[in-house]
Amino acid sequence: MSSTVSNATNVASFGHYIGRDPLLDPRRRLSPEQRLQAAVLTDALEVLRAYDAATPPHQDARQCVNSSDRGPFSFATICESIGLDIENTRRGLLAVADGQTATTARHG
Repeated sequence: MSSTVSNATNVASFGHYIGRDPLLDPRRRLSPEQRLQAAVLTDALEVLRAYDAATPPHQDARQCVNSSDRGPFSFATICESIGLDIENTRRGLLAVADGQTATTARHG
C-alpha cells in the first residue's frame, strides 16, 4: 500500500471531527515517525468513541488529549509534528468524547 493511501486510511476520521485535515492531502507524505504519531491520535479517537466515559481507557485517552505535556508522543507534540492545529484537534476529539459533533465544538 502506498504511503499516501495508508496516510489517508489511517486518519480518515479526523477531517470530520476537526474540520480542515492536512493529513488527507494526497500530495502530503508522512515520515514513518509521523505515521506512528497519526496512529496514536487515531487510537485516541477510537477509544473516545468506543468506550463509556466512566471506563479507564476513555479516561486515559481524555487525559492525554487534555495534557499540556511536551514529550515526543504528547498530544501537542504529535499535532504540531503532523500539521494539525492543537486546539481545534483537542476540541474535536473532546466533542467525540462528549457525544457532540465537531461543528458544535468548533462554534460553541
